[in-house]
Amino acid sequence: MYLDEIRRELDERRGVLASTPTLWRILKFSGYTLKKITKVAIERDARKRAQFRLNYARLYRADQLIFVDESSFDRRTPYRRRGWAVSGRRVYKSTFFVRGRRYSLLPALASTGIIYAKVIEGSFTALRFYAFIEALLTRMQPFPAPKPYHIPWHALFFPSTIFT
Repeated sequence: MYLDEIRRELDERRGVLASTPTLWRILKFSGYTLKKITKVAIERDARKRAQFRLNYARLYRADQLIFVDESSFDRRTPYRRRGWAVSGRRVYKSTFFVRGRRYSLLPALASTGIIYAKVIEGSFTALRFYAFIEALLTRMQPFPAPKPYHIPWHALFFPSTIFT
């Protein structure tokens, strides 16, 4: 909520008139700081998520779970987006504006660590992801052994018809 919105709410709901600088000082004195907003899906349901985790815990042991998560990076990845400067002065940093080569990392993580990973230039397409899964399956065992090759249906939410 922005300060002008807080000011308007105070006026409409409580009949309190306060200037924007006054509100800023009160919030700062109370320990509030302006932060980057973290987006959360409206559809997110805490009870359903808790039930899902509980059901999963009943069906599988930790050593039977494998998680796959793609990450990508280029020359701009390590740059910070914020910096400190004297009030009224800008913060400057010489940086690359051209992205350069982009690399993607796709690891398969088990309770014992990374069991397989692939780094490629560019992004993972549906075909590359499918090839990754095929290679990963050769490092797994039949279910219900540790690191099984049972892949739950919801793990295949990938925008492709390859898996259907």
